[in-house]
Amino acid sequence: MMNKRDLFVELFRIGEERAFELFFLMEFNNVVYFLTSYVKDESAAKDIAQESFIAMWHKRKGLRYDCNIRGYIYTIARNKALNFIRDNKLNKPSDKRKEYMLDYYALLHESVTSEIDALTLEKLIGKTYSDLPERMKKLFYMNRELGLTYREIAEKEKIPVKAVEYQIRKVLNIFRSRLRHFIPILIILCHIF
Repeated sequence: MMNKRDLFVELFRIGEERAFELFFLMEFNNVVYFLTSYVKDESAAKDIAQESFIAMWHKRKGLRYDCNIRGYIYTIARNKALNFIRDNKLNKPSDKRKEYMLDYYALLHESVTSEIDALTLEKLIGKTYSDLPERMKKLFYMNRELGLTYREIAEKEKIPVKAVEYQIRKVLNIFRSRLRHFIPILIILCHIF
């Protein structure tokens, strides 16, 4: 069964213009902001962002319904920014050439890739949580979001403490299993923030 986000991507994928328009309105300024910090020219950043959305629209049929379209648009924008810097900044004599080189290599750095991957990670965490059985989800929420102890949860739910421990351990194992490929990214993000 598709959740709302997957349905949105599927509508976008099959060419529903309203879905694309909504995504564009939600993300365009964010993409421009991301690009401006590297290309140092807001007008160029807007052009690159528009080109990125156009490229995404043309490639939409190849998307899977569970694709992280936020991560996808940032990847396209990053690649177009790299091309822009290479073609318009690095090959021209300028006293700012060193600065452009730094921006170019900053875009290639794994921290930018990690930020884009973090968007995918965010979606995976949300999907993993929404896929949990309702009982597990409730107990996990009570523990992690409300800060209740296992004993407090057991008293509220009228179940043994061991049952709460077992359910929380099971949820954590599910998260570990589904997120195992992102452990290096999580470590990098913990060091950055």
